[in-house]
Amino acid sequence: GSNRVVRMTISKNYGTALDNILIMRVLNYFERNYHSRVRLERVAAETGRSISSLVHSFKKATGESPIHYLNRFRLEKAAGLLRNTETRISEIALRTGFCDGNYFTKQFSRHFGISPRQYRQATSPVPHETEAESSR
Repeated sequence: GSNRVVRMTISKNYGTALDNILIMRVLNYFERNYHSRVRLERVAAETGRSISSLVHSFKKATGESPIHYLNRFRLEKAAGLLRNTETRISEIALRTGFCDGNYFTKQFSRHFGISPRQYRQATSPVPHETEAESSR
């Protein structure tokens, strides 16, 4: 699944089984909740850790902060929806946990190097209208 690379990273870079279990619980929480607002306070409570302990352990195990991982996870989910559905980009933003379409587009463009619209046009098996064609 989507955690395979992170799981491999954890097993190579990090030690105790207890910490590996913690990280897997965080990743599973993200998978179940990425589409809604995720607060580190809630994640910490779910794992029985303080926020600082959670962030430290997660960063040590994965090389990135929990929020950075979550945003990257959301963007990968959004990319899949752009490739495989006709869903409007603003709806994809909401479905993947981004409250603001402009923020989503900015983050997506930063991560993939192209806008969500360009990504869809370049990767989708279904041809899409361009902006100019759709406004005729």
